[in-house]
Amino acid sequence: MQQPFRSSVAEFTPLGLDVHNRKPTWEAWSRLFEAAVDLDTASPWAVGDAYILGEEAFGEDAAQAIVANRLSPKRAQRVVRVSRFWKLEPERKHRNFRREVSFSHHEAVTGLAMDGDAGFSLACQLLDQAESDAGMSSEDLEEIVRKHRGEEEPGGGEEGEPVQFTVGSLVARLERYHRTGDRILADTPPEYAEERGLLTEALDRVSDCLNSVKNRAVGGDPAVLEERAA
Repeated sequence: MQQPFRSSVAEFTPLGLDVHNRKPTWEAWSRLFEAAVDLDTASPWAVGDAYILGEEAFGEDAAQAIVANRLSPKRAQRVVRVSRFWKLEPERKHRNFRREVSFSHHEAVTGLAMDGDAGFSLACQLLDQAESDAGMSSEDLEEIVRKHRGEEEPGGGEEGEPVQFTVGSLVARLERYHRTGDRILADTPPEYAEERGLLTEALDRVSDCLNSVKNRAVGGDPAVLEERAA
């Protein structure tokens, strides 16, 4: 991974941060966290590591960096949750994350791993299986977890680290996202008019994105894309 900058606080690695100074200044840590957010898609582990470092050094004040970097609080919460569970708690060293398995694979089984000893054991088995089978995607793990929990349909629209991009998979995810939003809108009472309006606008943007993706497919072959005219 290309270094975004050199810092005395930590270095970026494909597995997150190699921390050199656990008591950085606010300025040095803020620059590090900003760089981690810029690399979020390539290395969510770095975002989690950087935030946890800031939390250790500055407590609740670290949350200011989430707003300053326009990082979704929900996204930050999910990334930190996964990083904290799999990479910390040294007294539970068997929890250590699998170095050959992506962040999204770990994210797919984190909730299950928190469901007591049985859930944790199954989550570890799934990660071991993903580590030995390069063809097993995070979506495959999500499906196994859903079936284990008796869930019929995924939550939809969750961000994650893509394993392999295809137009078909993107369309399916956007459609699933839109269906979930429609259900939320239907369940939101009329007195939440402002929130309903915001959600409606968001769903309209999802529809625009979905149509844009479909229009980029050339000759019916989703593997071939062309740039839309400006």
